[in-house]
Amino acid sequence: MNKLAALLLLLALLLGAALRCRGFGDAFEDGARGINGSWYAGQGARHFEEFGFAVTRGVPWIASFPNTLEGGIPYVTHPAPMSWVFWLGTKLMEGERGIRLFPLLAALLSLPLCWWMLRRHATPLAAAVGVAVFAALPLTAYFGSIPSGEAFLLPWLFLFWMSAERWMRGASARGLVLLFVVGALLDWAFYWAVPALGMVTLVQGTWRKHWRVLLALFGVGCACVALTMLHMAWALGDFETLRAQWGAVVDAGVRTEDASGVFKAMGEHVLSVHGQVGVAVLVLLSVVPLIWRRGLTNLRGPMLFFVVVGVLHTLVFARHAAVHDFWLMSCMGLFACAAAALVDVADGRAMRLSLVLLVLGCAGFLGARTWRLGNERATTLHRERVASIPELAEEHCLALVEPFWIQEVWYSRAHVWPQLNTASALQLMEHTYATLYAQAKQRPSIVIVLERGRSDPEALALRRRIAELGVPAVARGPYDVYRLPGTG
Repeated sequence: MNKLAALLLLLALLLGAALRCRGFGDAFEDGARGINGSWYAGQGARHFEEFGFAVTRGVPWIASFPNTLEGGIPYVTHPAPMSWVFWLGTKLMEGERGIRLFPLLAALLSLPLCWWMLRRHATPLAAAVGVAVFAALPLTAYFGSIPSGEAFLLPWLFLFWMSAERWMRGASARGLVLLFVVGALLDWAFYWAVPALGMVTLVQGTWRKHWRVLLALFGVGCACVALTMLHMAWALGDFETLRAQWGAVVDAGVRTEDASGVFKAMGEHVLSVHGQVGVAVLVLLSVVPLIWRRGLTNLRGPMLFFVVVGVLHTLVFARHAAVHDFWLMSCMGLFACAAAALVDVADGRAMRLSLVLLVLGCAGFLGARTWRLGNERATTLHRERVASIPELAEEHCLALVEPFWIQEVWYSRAHVWPQLNTASALQLMEHTYATLYAQAKQRPSIVIVLERGRSDPEALALRRRIAELGVPAVARGPYDVYRLPGTG
């Protein structure tokens, strides 16, 4: 490796680490990272700690009432082992740091894994440039440490592809199968690696040579699904309850009659995360190498692999793709490969240097966009909102409720608790925020903070219910503040 490539790699790793570690100890923020960290991972870890695995049966419970599992539900939308990882993090570190610990480590691990994968097919300089792009992408840098399966999916995909390459060159498939079992037991998104690998072998014309192992991987995947479902059924008590809950999951996240609406929402997510110029940069990085085909043979395989994983993940879980702005994380390896390929196929030193500068400029812009995205989301940290309201400063209130969270709770329980009334939903919200943010055993009164001027149905419904319950207002202004009695 020459000095230029080594320097670029070092800078890329430092950039990637800085972007991923930013906000590690902050409160959970608005948006997907905060929702996954608090509503899903945080509550699951809290209940594992309070009630143990014998009571929860190894399944995370969410939105239960204070000091009991009453009113809550076992969360069986995802395999349970992923929630165990978050709980283990809280045994090593406290608060938000514990929840974010292992996702952050996975995000950091993805950087050297990206380098090792690219280095197999490209020159050191091209591979370093690819890592720089991967390090700066908002979907890998800002969302890379999200407390969700996607945080572990990215490094796992690099490992799976490199293991698959060894197998396709004649090595044993045992490591590939073992790696797939680990991923399949963590989350559903990992399953798409097998059909993606099958597509690569089909395009490369090696399907007949490898079909037996691919079929074995399919069988292993079916066994992992069966094992996961057996655990979920045991946790819920019977298969009928599991069938009813999964019917709700399919209705809420999989089935869709409005494909155009899904893709429109996804387009809006891409624009909100990357900005218009950022989208143009991504198009440049992905399209140019595909048009400039000479010398792309070695990188065409991993590029196709990441594309198929992302497409399948989106098509099967279309409604989730429309809701979650981090959904395309799984295919971000494509842009690392494309950036490396763009530099690798250049003829002549001048052309290569020009392309290196161009791609590094793109990486710099993406890194700046990632930093700005963090600022945008961090400006609405819940604790900062409370601290910014003088009337609450001396009360040390540790919890609040906003319309978005009301929407989240109602949406998730529409098919599970059709009899849930507004008062119960309000109680759920009070406890949700208390368990997520209160660090003391005795917590003060709960506050509801509503932004003035919001007219969405959830905000209006919450305001009506506050009036019906006679909840006193303690402050008026840009944020209307109401206080409920504490339960500490």
